[in-house]
Amino acid sequence: MTASPGALRALMVVNALCLGLGLLALPAVTEAQAVPGPGTYEDDNPAVAYTGSWSSTIPFSADSGGSTRYTYATGGAAELRFAGTAVQWVARRQLNAGISDVFIDGARVATVDLFNPTTQYKQVVFERTGLAPGEHTIRVVRTGTRNPAATNTLQFLDAFVVLAGPGTYEDDNPAVAYTGSWSSTIPFSGDSGGSTRYTYATGGAAELRFAGTAIQWVARRQLNAGISDVFIDGARVATVDLFNPTTQYKQVVFERTGLAPGEHTIRIVRTGTKNLLSTNTLQFLDAFVVSDQAPTVGAGTYEDDSSAVRYTGSWRATLPFGGDSGGSTRYTDSGGGAAELRFSGTAVQWVARRQPNAGVSDVLVDGAKVASVDLYSVTTQYKQVVFERAGLAPGEHTIRVVRTGTKHASSSYTFHFLDAFVVSDGPTATTSTTTTSTTSTSTTTTSTTTTSTTSTTVPPPSSSVLFGVSTPSGPYNLGELDAFERDAGKKAGLLMYYEGWPYHEFSADRLRTIASRGTIPMITWEPWDYVYGLNQPTYSLASTIAGLHDAYIRRWAEAAKAYEGTVLLRFAHEMNASYYPWSEGVNGNLVPGQYVQMWRHVVGIFRAVGATNVKWVWNPNISYYGTTPLAQLYPGDDWVDWVALDGYNGGSELPWGGWLTFAEVFGPTLRELAAITTSKPVMIGETASVEGGGSKAEWIRGKFAELERHPEIKAFVWFNHNKEADWRIQSSESARQSFADGVAKGRYG
Repeated sequence: MTASPGALRALMVVNALCLGLGLLALPAVTEAQAVPGPGTYEDDNPAVAYTGSWSSTIPFSADSGGSTRYTYATGGAAELRFAGTAVQWVARRQLNAGISDVFIDGARVATVDLFNPTTQYKQVVFERTGLAPGEHTIRVVRTGTRNPAATNTLQFLDAFVVLAGPGTYEDDNPAVAYTGSWSSTIPFSGDSGGSTRYTYATGGAAELRFAGTAIQWVARRQLNAGISDVFIDGARVATVDLFNPTTQYKQVVFERTGLAPGEHTIRIVRTGTKNLLSTNTLQFLDAFVVSDQAPTVGAGTYEDDSSAVRYTGSWRATLPFGGDSGGSTRYTDSGGGAAELRFSGTAVQWVARRQPNAGVSDVLVDGAKVASVDLYSVTTQYKQVVFERAGLAPGEHTIRVVRTGTKHASSSYTFHFLDAFVVSDGPTATTSTTTTSTTSTSTTTTSTTTTSTTSTTVPPPSSSVLFGVSTPSGPYNLGELDAFERDAGKKAGLLMYYEGWPYHEFSADRLRTIASRGTIPMITWEPWDYVYGLNQPTYSLASTIAGLHDAYIRRWAEAAKAYEGTVLLRFAHEMNASYYPWSEGVNGNLVPGQYVQMWRHVVGIFRAVGATNVKWVWNPNISYYGTTPLAQLYPGDDWVDWVALDGYNGGSELPWGGWLTFAEVFGPTLRELAAITTSKPVMIGETASVEGGGSKAEWIRGKFAELERHPEIKAFVWFNHNKEADWRIQSSESARQSFADGVAKGRYG
């Protein structure tokens, strides 16, 4: 882009005057530098601006681009201006790394701890998606602080990655990476953007890294076109035949929707094969089209940091404060700043702050403006239901709240706030608070309104604990459950059992049999074939993310919805260890964050079909040396109903044992879990003790005593199997009696 002739003449006049006064030398007029778009910007890229003294490590192939930079300068920072809707910071994590702040468009949005006991390379330590189209900046700043276990406070930059966000990426867009020799056709208006590319090179491919939830491949179909494979996130998901007797332009030859929010890749590869009627094997690329449609969510509270909320414009988070819903709120003063939620329900609320510097906002439901809301108040008021709409037709809707830039005459500014959206489905009487502001006073009145609330979890009463068991045959031999209940002296409130993807379809009959006993079923749903061990590419995280198992998952979801009764789904458990093919770091699962993407993909399918009676149990093992940190694997409060932990006392009978009390087994990981979330009920998903090495009866008594000290634990499951060891309560009479004494208390059921 160049300056207009008029602007240049004006600049020359001003400069001539200044030159005459001896104030400046005439500058050269140069073309404005383009802001970098999608791509990878390595540490040595001139687009990256550094503050303070930075050094380069010795070249090493494990780093992105073969090198990385680091600083321990006070205020050391690295910054990139970019045009895109998503950006990543890639860095090392290691023993001597410290804590850094991340700023987007000048606002601090995250604090990142780069410490890790062992060096990890090419780590995506920060990612922000959903930015408004246009120009942005990312700046990472060394704070000089560190994790107590770190030996220094170094900050690293390996690369910034700008991802292709929603939009159309034509065949000549630099974000598209080509493999092999490709040629451009003669320009033709029938193609998207006026041109297309083709290849007949062996292994010829085109790839786009993008941030979005849906992708299309647009191409020509014609007489000499061949067959191509399509890969999403490294997994082949489709084979596309581009043959057609007559040429067709701008054809959507492949589309994938329902991807988890975040980073993905699409790669189209020429196979060299063709339809029998085709005259050649050409592959075409006209364009890739990326979109980012928010997931449709059901009943629940969606806090300001929920991945289901889509923002337009620049939004900032306030300092954490207990008065806000979920402990935080967001605000914007961007022109047209907006927040939107897609939901399935019949009622919705917008919860926000009212305060002296707040402005007026518009509310749109299903695209139509239905209200204008003045957020002004003389004093700050928190967790206010500032808008509510009930009586919507069953089905999918959107709510969008938009800053207008106008304000009450007494307001000092025009800030727009979002604390939470609350979706409900079905009327119940609740009490809400409505605030009316005037220029001098703020009057609060309490009224009873009809809204709907649907529990997103199945916790028992706050003072009680759900007592559960896993038996070797589960629902396939309920005699085992009968025997356990006789020996425990009490009916179990929950039965947990295991079902693997290759072997089990959803069975409503089994669940009804369990429920008829007054027992809640909990299925441990395992995405693997247990016959083949750890390395199973068919069940890699990428394969599920890419949709290869969608048909099976959807069958489960639809059958679960038809069942209607409550079922707990304990999905892909103990993921922080390394012995299941759904764990990160094994079975080709080499990209941090894939587990979360996989979880959200599966849950999203259930939500899309309306299976709200399924409650999701996120269940890692207790942490030990070498396990993946739980924070890296947690899908977020919006995607989980229960959190759970598995842990055992192996005593002297197992090589990994050593006599540990219940408190010693679970205490450290319960604290780690509390640092991630405190809003979900906690379950002990599996636990038991051996006899050897101590007193099992005393261990069980200690377990029940410890449960009294942890009111957040709302359920436990005893693993009543004789497997690696005899975990059963019946392994000795003293153990059986100790367990029976414990569950005899009224709070267990």
